[in-house]
Amino acid sequence: MLRHVSGARARLEADIDARERELEEPPPPTLAALEQRLEASSGEITRAALTVLGSTGVAAREVGRRAGLVVGFAELLRTLDVDLR
Repeated sequence: MLRHVSGARARLEADIDARERELEEPPPPTLAALEQRLEASSGEITRAALTVLGSTGVAAREVGRRAGLVVGFAELLRTLDVDLR
């Protein structure tokens, strides 16, 4: 179990770094750049959760990536009205 937790810690630290970059950088100029940013943030959180649960295979990483994109896009839509004020 501990090896899963240490793997998750690295993913969470990567997410923190990605979130800090989001605050410092301008919005991504393209959809592809936005997807990359969301994969680096929301995707890492999802993959960290899967790692803690012991799901570390290729399929789990892809599920984590896609779920992270969905969560990231949903969060953007949820906060869009606040961001536009």
